[in-house]
Amino acid sequence: MKEKLFIFLLLIPLFLCSQTEKESEYNTISGFISYQNNWLSNVTIFVEGTMRYTVTDSKGFYSINVKPLESISFSYVGLKKYMY
Repeated sequence: MKEKLFIFLLLIPLFLCSQTEKESEYNTISGFISYQNNWLSNVTIFVEGTMRYTVTDSKGFYSINVKPLESISFSYVGLKKYMY
């Protein structure tokens, strides 16, 4: 009886963790952003309809996780917003 209870208590955290959103549902998109042959830093990349975003580093590099069929948009001060 104690062995069954121990196994049951051991499996509860695994069951609870399995209820969260899986990382495998996401794809990572990454790349560099440039304008007129210059790397752009501080470009904001948003996943439309969510609170997820990232900002390019000093060399214009970004990386963001998205689900299939989600849209991303790029925004930079002084340039028009571009949605992909």
